[in-house]
Amino acid sequence: MNPLKPLLLAIVWYIQTVCVTAQPLPLPGHSHNDYNRQKPLIGALELGYRSIEVDVFLHKGQLRVSHDPFGLDKKPTLEELYLAPLLQITQTEAATYGLDSTKPLVIMIDFKTDGEETYAALKPYLNKYKQMLSVAGNGAKQGYVHILISGNKPYNSVAKETSRLVSLDYKFDFCREHATDGSITRASDNYKNYFTWKGEGEMPWQEKIMLAELINLAHTEGRQIRFWDMPETPETWQLFLDMGVDWIHVDDIESFQVFYSIYKKTEDR
Repeated sequence: MNPLKPLLLAIVWYIQTVCVTAQPLPLPGHSHNDYNRQKPLIGALELGYRSIEVDVFLHKGQLRVSHDPFGLDKKPTLEELYLAPLLQITQTEAATYGLDSTKPLVIMIDFKTDGEETYAALKPYLNKYKQMLSVAGNGAKQGYVHILISGNKPYNSVAKETSRLVSLDYKFDFCREHATDGSITRASDNYKNYFTWKGEGEMPWQEKIMLAELINLAHTEGRQIRFWDMPETPETWQLFLDMGVDWIHVDDIESFQVFYSIYKKTEDR
């Protein structure tokens, strides 16, 4: 365990109980496997997270939230755990959580079952909750929530839509092959496919050059960038933010929230 974690958690407690602010500071953090947390969705929103990951399986016609395919009959649905609460929040509590339709909250839905079949099951819910969603293409508008699909992606269906309620997340190689495709808005890949640095001391200069090139390529294509399975250390977080990584993949959401609050104050000086 990170030896600084007890101190960081104490600072979190102090900030949340003593230094209470009207709204959380928006974080460039991606809450990995958010549904496994003690307070799915709400816990991340209270800390200011603006990208939240949900794994779903299409099971007996229902979109069930789960990391694995076991016991799906008893797992909550995407609607009850995320979509319905988000509609309530955007209608009555958006200011409480600092939500802003000009910078939508990203709900990244990781399809664990067939992409086209799962997307077909998702579409009725996209229409049902359209009032809170961002729309791209025809009838474009900014909403409080942007739906991003990863995992088994329905590329053929989404790419041909002229009015889209979702966008796609792909690995870097696929993004390069589809550099002008506006349906792909985030480039994500495994940190370990590119880097050996463990997040302590200085990143090797060759790897820092690689990181800069990947960031520049994604941004040139008009896409945001994220790495998963990366070291969760303050050194990693600071370097990636300094160099322009858009989303920091986080499991320890409390520690990153404390880090970023300090980082932001230092950056704003």
